[in-house]
Amino acid sequence: MAVERKFADGQTRYENVDQGEHHDHLICISCGKILEFTDDRIEKMQEEIAARYHFAIKDHRLEIYGACADCLKKQKIPPHLL
Repeated sequence: MAVERKFADGQTRYENVDQGEHHDHLICISCGKILEFTDDRIEKMQEEIAARYHFAIKDHRLEIYGACADCLKKQKIPPHLL
């Protein structure tokens, strides 16, 4: 089984449902590369914010758009200047 994912580039992609734990995405706006990551601090912070506002989280997704290391190297742009 797969789950449909739509990112800001308009392309539909599919991820395997059996991938296990939740993960978030870093998406390169130059080449389209998508890196998956997990971070327990982000997950904890989301739970704390939801509790503060008496909100029950059903699902969420985090997509961070920018430039990957390969594209930065090709463009010779230091990451802090983006």
